[in-house]
Amino acid sequence: MIDPSNDADLLALELAAGAASAANGACRVCDEALDPHDPKWAGTGTARDADSIAACYGTPHEDDPTMHRNCYDELWRNR
Repeated sequence: MIDPSNDADLLALELAAGAASAANGACRVCDEALDPHDPKWAGTGTARDADSIAACYGTPHEDDPTMHRNCYDELWRNR
């Protein structure tokens, strides 16, 4: 059972949710597509939407490909 007052339980839930997002091809921080031009996301918007997502969030980070470069930088800047 999950104890909401236990930091380890909350961290485990956060990591599990992030892993599930990354496995689906979404950034574990912002839940946007890691590669918005991937045919998997073709029905979710226009090519211009995909270009906007890529410009806003950046490419997947080289050290942690489960999140965008900008999301990674923002996450570590705020810690």
